[in-house]
Amino acid sequence: MAKVIQIHFSPTQTTAGIINRIAGAFPESEQISLMRDIDPVVCEKTDTAIVGMPVFAGRIPAIAKQRLMKIKGKQTPAVAVVVYGNRAYEDALLELKDTLEQNGFVVAAAGAFIARHSLFPAAAAGRPDQNDLKIIDDFAIRCAEKIKSGIFPPLAVPGNFPYKEVSPIPLFPAADESCILCAKCAEVCPAGAIKREDLRKTDAAACISCAACVHVCPVGARRFQGEMYERAGQMILPKCAAYLKPEIFV
Repeated sequence: MAKVIQIHFSPTQTTAGIINRIAGAFPESEQISLMRDIDPVVCEKTDTAIVGMPVFAGRIPAIAKQRLMKIKGKQTPAVAVVVYGNRAYEDALLELKDTLEQNGFVVAAAGAFIARHSLFPAAAAGRPDQNDLKIIDDFAIRCAEKIKSGIFPPLAVPGNFPYKEVSPIPLFPAADESCILCAKCAEVCPAGAIKREDLRKTDAAACISCAACVHVCPVGARRFQGEMYERAGQMILPKCAAYLKPEIFV
C-alpha cells in the first residue's frame, strides 16, 4: 500500500513543522525521526518521501546523514527540504538531493526555507512568517501534483561538489544552577552528549551544537553563553540581517 513518509532531523522541531506542513498536501502520512538511530527502512516505488534537514554551516548534519543512509528507496519519489537561519544554505540542498538519489530515491522537488536561527535566536526571529507559510503551502500543492503525474525530469539545485569542508562549531550549551535535573535534555540529545549522572554539563567532544537541549529545557536553564558565543554572535548576526526568501525547485 502506498505511503507518504515524513523523514526529518529536527533538534528544535522547526524542520519537523515545515515537513509536516508540506505533508498536509498529501494523504495521511507517517513519520521517521532521525534524532535517534534507526533500523534499516525500505521505501517502495509507490511511496512518497518528504525529507527535511536543518543546515549546519552550509551542510546537512553528519549524524543525520549517517542515519538517512539507512533508508533506501526503490526509485521512490522524494521531496528534499533544507531549513536554515537566514544566512545561506550553500551546499546543503545539493548534498541532501545527492544522498537521496544515492539511496534509490528520485528527487521530484526541492526547497530551501528560512526559520529562526537555532544558535542565535535574534536571527530570522519570527520566521517562518506568513509569507513563508504561503510559499510552503503553494510548494506542497505543486509537489503533490508533480508526484501524482509520475513525471520526474532531472532536477537541478544550487550547490557545489565537492561540498564545503565542515569546521566544528566550538559552541556548546550548558546548564546553570536553575537546572531542575529533569533529564529532558539527555533524552532529546541526538549525539549522547549529555550524561544523566552530570546533567548540567555537555560533552564537547560529542556535542553537535544542534540546540535540541536548549529548546526542550522547561526552565530555560540550558543555553549557549560565554565570551566566544558573544563574539560569534557579533560576526553571524550581520550576515543574517537581510530578509531572504525561500527558494523552491519543482
